[in-house]
Amino acid sequence: MRVFPDRMPGRFPVAGLIIVLLLLFMVLPVDLHAKPPKCAVCGERIVGQGFKVDGKHYHPQCFTCAVCGDPLGGKYVKENGTYYHADCYVDRFAPRCDHCGEPIVGNYIEIDGSVYHDTCYKHNFAPICKATGERISGTILQNDWGETIAASNQHLVRDCSACGRFAVLDRSLRLSDDRIICSICRQNAVTREAHGRRLLERTYALLQKQGVEIPVPLNQIELRLVDRDRLDPIAERIGTKDSHGICRYGFESRNNRIVSESYQIYILSYLSEESFISVAAHELFHVWQHAVRADGPSSRILEGGANLAMYAVLDEMEGEYAEYRRDKLFKDPDPVYGDGFRMMHRIYEREGMEGVLRHSIRKNPRPAGQPR
Repeated sequence: MRVFPDRMPGRFPVAGLIIVLLLLFMVLPVDLHAKPPKCAVCGERIVGQGFKVDGKHYHPQCFTCAVCGDPLGGKYVKENGTYYHADCYVDRFAPRCDHCGEPIVGNYIEIDGSVYHDTCYKHNFAPICKATGERISGTILQNDWGETIAASNQHLVRDCSACGRFAVLDRSLRLSDDRIICSICRQNAVTREAHGRRLLERTYALLQKQGVEIPVPLNQIELRLVDRDRLDPIAERIGTKDSHGICRYGFESRNNRIVSESYQIYILSYLSEESFISVAAHELFHVWQHAVRADGPSSRILEGGANLAMYAVLDEMEGEYAEYRRDKLFKDPDPVYGDGFRMMHRIYEREGMEGVLRHSIRKNPRPAGQPR
């Protein structure tokens, strides 16, 4: 989650440039032996009233604004040796609000190259808090989806356990294992194994399309939808955490001979269809790894390859979630899942899925004598 201040402020410093000068009309002394000074503009002698500014003398009518040409009187703005009325200077040089078009004096907000009056920005462009639907005037919290909430409203949301969006608590589903499912994921949440089975079959076919031929019939792969309380103890036994899915292998033997084999894939219930498919792709690739004895000791190759399979399936899908999840794979800082994925993706870019499968078999074979 990223935290932003309430604005990116700037300031047009007119107040610092305006010299409030009570210009005194000079009554030149009567000195029969002294010549009156010359006006710096017209060159004529100043007899009677005149101004002296920055060491130069002017007739009152000659000391004029560089924009409008009218006499400046008692106030002016000096910029690079040139004099202006304050209003003329603002009109000519001040930044203009990209909303109302009026000049900006004092504080302004700059966002993506555009500048706004403070009030114009707050009323028309400030991010909207997902929790309340109101524009944010204070510190902003933003997630990887680009969603925003006011920091003061953080207690009104939690991250959706399925997709990572902000889930507004009074509009979301809280499960018995304390997971929160947002209103978007609830629309197609996978809550029944029959629903999950159809998605598992679809994922199996998508992997085949990518060139991953799993040498295990789909009817030998059992799907179990579980909650976090059921999944976490299994994950702990195999040394992982915060998992959305797990693959396990089982077999039946007689007289020291394997007579039947089976695989169980455990996936959290209430995931959205898109999230379910991405997790299923990861776990089905683990089935492939085990079946072809490419489940050796390298966790980076194991999990990196499974994440690459997830990426390839997501690449076949459209929509915000697929784009978001692909981006998360590339940004994952984990030394096993993240670095492993980026390593396998480089192979994928050079050699395609065939290269990924070949690398998995050659570089991470199951050690001889290790039980299945």
